[in-house]
Amino acid sequence: VAQRNSHHFEVLYTDTLDQATAWRDKYDESAKDLISANVERGELQQVTDVLRQKAIEDAAAADACASERTRLGSEVRAHLINEAAEKRTRENDSRRVRELEEDLTTAKIQRDRETRAEETLRAELAQGQEDIAVLQEDLARHKQWKQQVEVRLKRLGGAGLDITRHPKEEHSKKGHGKEGLGGDGGEGGEGEAEDEEQEQERGGEGKEKGARTAEGGEDEGNRGRAGVNPGSGGSGSGGGGGKRA
Repeated sequence: VAQRNSHHFEVLYTDTLDQATAWRDKYDESAKDLISANVERGELQQVTDVLRQKAIEDAAAADACASERTRLGSEVRAHLINEAAEKRTRENDSRRVRELEEDLTTAKIQRDRETRAEETLRAELAQGQEDIAVLQEDLARHKQWKQQVEVRLKRLGGAGLDITRHPKEEHSKKGHGKEGLGGDGGEGGEGEAEDEEQEQERGGEGKEKGARTAEGGEDEGNRGRAGVNPGSGGSGSGGGGGKRA
């Protein structure tokens, strides 16, 4: 019994030892697996940390890229707006330049017209001054002739001649009433008036000659008023003087 039991215990011990050895081997393998798992987990954690850091950096870079893209977009929009404004400004400047050129051309044309008008006015003014000078000469000559006629009339009146009623009185008044610009009829009448005075002083032989002289003075005065010989002197008044003489 003892031997059987001893053998039984020996067998049991051997089985137990074998089982313990098997469990130890299994434990060793499990420990190795656990160690490997821990190592792998550590490596995985490191990889995860690296990936997380990389993800954070990528997110930051993406944010930076988005901000840069937004900034560049704003700059591009601002540049486009500025370029459009500059284009409108250039177009407005070009249109303004064209308008100014048209205004300048119009001003030049207007200035040329004004210059020509001014030259015309100056020429007319010069002609008017010449006409005034001629009229002044005619007026002075007419005044001198009038004074001479008055002196001769006084002389004839002092000589006792009746000068209040002349046969040609009506014609004399008519001719004297049409004084104006004309030729040298007044001077001619004046010269002939002197001859007529001499004729009257010699006995009244020059009445017919005085009448012809008066008619010649009227004709010359009429030609002067008609513009045949303007600017020389008296007019019908010269003929009137001849008639009165």
